[in-house]
Amino acid sequence: MPMDNTSMFDTLLKLPLFQGVSLSCMAETVGRVKFHFIRFDANAEIFRSGDTCSKLTFILSGKVRIAFPADGHLPEVSLTLSAPDVIMPQFLFGRHTHYPCTVTAVSEVSIMQIDKTEYMKLLALDSVFVINILNYLSSNAQKATLYSLHVANASPEALIAFIVYMLTPHNSTDITIHCLAPQYIEILGDNAKPFVNAIHQMQRDGLIVIENDYITIKDRKYFLRIASQSF
Repeated sequence: MPMDNTSMFDTLLKLPLFQGVSLSCMAETVGRVKFHFIRFDANAEIFRSGDTCSKLTFILSGKVRIAFPADGHLPEVSLTLSAPDVIMPQFLFGRHTHYPCTVTAVSEVSIMQIDKTEYMKLLALDSVFVINILNYLSSNAQKATLYSLHVANASPEALIAFIVYMLTPHNSTDITIHCLAPQYIEILGDNAKPFVNAIHQMQRDGLIVIENDYITIKDRKYFLRIASQSF
């Protein structure tokens, strides 16, 4: 990556999972852990749903589009994620180590990757790295638990809120949900009509925009508040 050590350290320290690490530790990390820097052109596929997650992938510059396919329980969801951020690190460990989404470069993108074995070395260097990943993994585990406990009886507004809460990282923008697709409406069964009516009311209230079968979230923070009030 064409930058001096100071610029590289500044960039790394802004990344999720690196925040709070000292400069001296970062200097040691760069000397002992292998980092891979890659550039992707706009529209290039970085990885696709089902690929094995064997590396941590960080966005250093540019934007990516993340698309989750519909799975029978949740509709298709997509979002834009900008640098600096990390892409789905919760799938590096555990029983299921395959990406649940396809990631494509929106613009020219620079990413940094760390192999799993190299990341284990990094965790041994400073407890801050351990705390950061534990907080990230715990937060995602708690989201899944809360979702499963509350989604069955959720109102349409709360259901959208739970989807936003579950699948969209903190810095997400341009969030779209394919929740009006015929196959998803069929899953809803008797709840389909009140769901669609509520969706159109949300559009009239200026909370979302409906285009074809997709809705676009206008205010992520609003739906996060709805999710928190529903727990």
